[in-house]
Amino acid sequence: MVEARIEASIPHAHRSEPSWMVRRGRLLEELSRTDTRFVCLSAPSGYGKTSFLAQWAAQDPRPHIVVRVDPSRADPMGVARGVLEALTACGFVAEAVDLPEAVGAIAWHQGVLPILGGALAQVPTDVVIVIDGVSATGGPEWTSLLDTICSALPEGSAFVLGTRSKPPACLRLRRNEGSLLEVGPERLALDALEGAELLEALGLDLPDDQVLQLLEATQGWPAAVYLSALAVRSGHGTASLPPATFGVLADFMRDQILDRLDPVDADFLVRCSVLDELDGPRCEAVSGRPDALLRLRELSATNHLLVELDPSGRRFSMHPLLATFLTSELQARSSSEWHAVHAAASRALEQAGDLNSAVHHAKLAADDERLGRLIWSHSGELLGSGRMAVVRRWLADLGSDRLGATASLALAAAQVAQLTGDMAMMSHYQVAAAAAGRDSGADDLRADLLVLSALVGADGLAQMYQDCTEYLLVAPIDSPWRSVAHFLSGVGLVLQGDAVHGIAELLVGEQAALALQVPHVQAQCIAAASLALTMTGDERRGRALLGDLRALVARYPMDHSATAAPVHVVLAQGYLADGRTHEARASADKALRLTSPIVGMAPWYAVQGRVLLSQLYVGLGQLDRAASLLEEAELLHGPSSQSPVLDALLDGARQAVDAAERVDVGPEPLSTAEIRVLQYLPTHLTFPEIAAELFVSRYTVKSQVMSAYRKLDVHSRGEAIEKARSLGILPDAGPGLP
Repeated sequence: MVEARIEASIPHAHRSEPSWMVRRGRLLEELSRTDTRFVCLSAPSGYGKTSFLAQWAAQDPRPHIVVRVDPSRADPMGVARGVLEALTACGFVAEAVDLPEAVGAIAWHQGVLPILGGALAQVPTDVVIVIDGVSATGGPEWTSLLDTICSALPEGSAFVLGTRSKPPACLRLRRNEGSLLEVGPERLALDALEGAELLEALGLDLPDDQVLQLLEATQGWPAAVYLSALAVRSGHGTASLPPATFGVLADFMRDQILDRLDPVDADFLVRCSVLDELDGPRCEAVSGRPDALLRLRELSATNHLLVELDPSGRRFSMHPLLATFLTSELQARSSSEWHAVHAAASRALEQAGDLNSAVHHAKLAADDERLGRLIWSHSGELLGSGRMAVVRRWLADLGSDRLGATASLALAAAQVAQLTGDMAMMSHYQVAAAAAGRDSGADDLRADLLVLSALVGADGLAQMYQDCTEYLLVAPIDSPWRSVAHFLSGVGLVLQGDAVHGIAELLVGEQAALALQVPHVQAQCIAAASLALTMTGDERRGRALLGDLRALVARYPMDHSATAAPVHVVLAQGYLADGRTHEARASADKALRLTSPIVGMAPWYAVQGRVLLSQLYVGLGQLDRAASLLEEAELLHGPSSQSPVLDALLDGARQAVDAAERVDVGPEPLSTAEIRVLQYLPTHLTFPEIAAELFVSRYTVKSQVMSAYRKLDVHSRGEAIEKARSLGILPDAGPGLP
């Protein structure tokens, strides 16, 4: 159906606009400043194209010859006839011209188009020819029709096309000439002032922040803003969450978009609406269509609500309101189809490397087996890269019953509970994992339980080593947990007195972690190996590894994960040995913060970490903190942390604390300030440099050093160092442990 009319610049000659329609001042001003000959308004239904054209006609002195078409029934011949009828009605054509109902290609090009072009050439004044409501302009007939109109218009006239599809090729060619003004959805969208004006016209008084929320949620789509505002006014929606799944807004999208699509295309978009980003492989997975990319390109060419994200035409996004509406349509079909589409989306997104979205869709698919496999199979990698908060977030909304019903989900929940120090819940999920595994007949569950048991370490160092050894025999070669198992088995060997094999195992773990790209585990292996080498007197190799550790931590900051506590302890030891007390204190404090929650988990480190920190704080002159940490370590030292190495460490730390607290080296004991300044004497720092490290004056440092000399009954820096070491106030020459 085609309606042709003349709209002159006389107000009463125009179709009246709704009282709520805002004036599009930005675009009208832009048109008034240019002599553009060709304008293409291309946007979906509801973007106010027709209303804008009426506003333009109201202020433009030229006659506007408007041909409105029914988008579902528009054809080039009908448009040509409408233009000729309008030209005749306004007296621009001397006598009416009858065109046949239908013609062939030859008659179209040799008969119809020359007649139309000749009629336009007779127009004695500047005019604006408007064709509004076209949904698609593809094909040679449309191209030749539009090209004829554009070419035949007198100078000073303009041609305007209002369409739901992208600008046709014949207009795009004029883009290079600078004579085409393209007005798409982004320019027809309401801005903040226009949105506020519309809401005010509707009697809806919203605060500025809610106006902006509504515009953001609708992306300024005028019809969506209007219909959403009506819903908000009636209490059926909020500014930040327009009701796209029910009511007038949903009806509008169904009538104007979904029902106008070919049923096959509609089904395609409904299934793809669950995806945040659309591309060929993902849409092929959820729709089952092998031509998904081609379909996306064709649909985006005729539907502005499907937007290209890159120039290559391989990635697309859907307007969020349309996606919400179409997703609700999918959910209304059947639960089985809903679950199947989300399961397909989860598989495709996992393959694309988007793990977070894959987990999200696995939840919506109600596929807990897949969900658990996804989370547990990647939890080792996330642990090793210090991102266990991601796993915690994935599990947060599942509930304890759901977590305990699936073996892999229970394993992940147990690991999270362990790392947060909730040993009761860890034990609960560990038992649940074993029970769920037996019920499902999971063959690979034993290996997973072994590595979890080793992480907990509640059965002692020997069992921790045995669990890791068994795990390494059966674990996949590419499992991130392999590097963790090497680390734990190396620690188990070192703390049981087999430093040689333990160090070798730690270095194997370091290489495995490097290959698997889990830097947190790599850092733990390096730190443990450096510490073990220093303890055994191989300071050269220990220092070399310390350099590697510093470089790794500089590249991958490790400030928030409890598993990084041993790393910062070893860094602090190295800084203290170098006389860099300020950095040593910062690393020690960081290690203390990360170590504090470690009580029930990893009993060996709960003891070792506190012992090493106690020795560090003795060296830093913070004796109260050192004594408190030593007391905690002694209280935590029990059957699960029994080790001759840990026993020796505890004895050495106790001697250091006692020496620093109770040493009587003359008539007066050393003060805390004097003990602190003594830590710098083994370095090559001068008194002014030491003062800079301690943020005091050089005179204060000199006074404290002289007072310490007097109390130690020595007369030189070397004698003071030797005497302080013999009394346990300073550690032995290496950065390791006594």
